[in-house]
Amino acid sequence: GNYPVFKRNLSQWMMRITAYADRLIADLDTIDWPEKVRLMQRNWIGRSEGAWVDFTVPGLEEPLTVFTTRPDTLFGATFMVVSPEHPLVTGATSLVPAEWPEGTAGEWTGGAATPRDAVAAYQARAAAETDEERTDETRPKTGVFTGLFATNPVNGEPVPVFTADYVLMGYGTGAIMAVPSGDQRDHDFASKYGLPIVATILPEEGHDVQESAWTGDGVVVNSANDEISSTASARTRRRPASPPGWRIGASGAARSRTACATGCSPGSATGASRSRWCTTTTVSPTSCRTRCCPSTRRRFPTSLPAPTPPTTPPPTPSRRSGAWTTG
Repeated sequence: GNYPVFKRNLSQWMMRITAYADRLIADLDTIDWPEKVRLMQRNWIGRSEGAWVDFTVPGLEEPLTVFTTRPDTLFGATFMVVSPEHPLVTGATSLVPAEWPEGTAGEWTGGAATPRDAVAAYQARAAAETDEERTDETRPKTGVFTGLFATNPVNGEPVPVFTADYVLMGYGTGAIMAVPSGDQRDHDFASKYGLPIVATILPEEGHDVQESAWTGDGVVVNSANDEISSTASARTRRRPASPPGWRIGASGAARSRTACATGCSPGSATGASRSRWCTTTTVSPTSCRTRCCPSTRRRFPTSLPAPTPPTTPPPTPSRRSGAWTTG
């Protein structure tokens, strides 16, 4: 009685609906269901459009990748948060250091002597919580500093990496770029732990982003580097900085997830290999596509082919004695 319950990762088979999520959404328009039921299905599928962003972390061979629906706010990412279950802080792949970096704020440590102690204690706490508890927006935000820093790809600034329970491993990549000026959860976290809040969307008059996040439309500000004009940014209304399915790399360039089919030679002037990313320093897909086979390029992830209609109609289900039968 009254024993604690903890979550553990188990090996199991799961249906990969992401492979045909677009078909599921499109076919909702072909069925005679009440609109509220179809809306529930769309929300359950949870399709999002945005970009992948790569942050480099010292000691990590592969970049720490996040998925965001708001790449236009990347200049305002002042810290990162990974799930307590993220490989960056768990098991043999953990890069959590043995000592706190010099100058680490006391409130970032959770009262632990080392980053490893802090992360381990926080992971044990998060394991005893349900996903509903962890994502409850009314709860006070908690987390600890991992002792790691990542590099913001558009301005080269180091950003501290925290672990917090409000980020779930099952959503996106299990890591987020935190933009406290544009997301209230990130704002609450930043305010609690004394993290910078940089506005990238000019709020309406009278709204102070240091007091609360601004999630409305506005003029893009504080968003310029050697490749992005501050003048152009200042005139641009809020919009994604890159088309859906694009990736922003360490140089701040957008990389399209457009690849060529088999038959192109890797690195050739007219094509790229199946697994090669097309790269350009602009967000125009045209300049990237010139490096791919003009007649065989395709986008990932691909949709499954349309199902073949059955040669004979299936039996009509009917309900008898509380069970589904055919007849």
